[in-house]
Amino acid sequence: MRKIATGLLSSVSWLSLALTAGAADLVTKAPALAPQPISIWSGPYIGLDVGGYFHKASSREEVPGFVGFDGSLSDTSAFVSAHAGYNWQAGQAVFGVEADISSPSRRASAIYGPAFAPTAETFTTEIRWLSTFRGRVGVTFSNLLLYVTGGLAVADISNTRSDPVILGVLAKDQGVRTAGVVGGGVEYKFNRQWSARVEGLWMKFPDGTVNTNDAFGIPGLNYRTRFTNEVAMVRGGVSLSW
Repeated sequence: MRKIATGLLSSVSWLSLALTAGAADLVTKAPALAPQPISIWSGPYIGLDVGGYFHKASSREEVPGFVGFDGSLSDTSAFVSAHAGYNWQAGQAVFGVEADISSPSRRASAIYGPAFAPTAETFTTEIRWLSTFRGRVGVTFSNLLLYVTGGLAVADISNTRSDPVILGVLAKDQGVRTAGVVGGGVEYKFNRQWSARVEGLWMKFPDGTVNTNDAFGIPGLNYRTRFTNEVAMVRGGVSLSW
């Protein structure tokens, strides 16, 4: 009887050791969980940018009965802008809002017809300041963020069509105008606070139409001038987060 008890006890001991070793082996061989992305993009930020505007504008005289002056111009200028925003990071996805303001304050002109001739006209356009209010959606690869952006653009734009020889200003459309804006960019985090980025934006403002009735000094001859303004911008900047 004692031998049987001793044998059973020995068997139980070996079985316990085997189960313990097997459990330890399972724990050792269990696959490690993938590390979660560190949330380095969440929080507010401010920054500065430098870049270039590409402004395309046109002036078209629409007169019943005959074709009026129709022309366009393209202008490129450098600018400086300031931006501020806030990001939320969820895993590799980043969602944000941002606002910016810039002031190129550059005037461009084109002359249609022989210069200083009675038939010559001048088209002048100027963007005095421009702001955008946008959402951002992106995906991170560690310190690198790729994003698309879109929202609202607001600008103070002045368009003028004039006859410098005889009639002076023929049509002028000036004021604050709004448009949709779309774009995208890439941003890199050097550390938790500092990042650098490059982005591009595009916007086309609704046509502005000015009506008048004194073309060539003839009362009652109704006509109108239609102005268009389209802006693309590319800029690089730095941001400070906290």
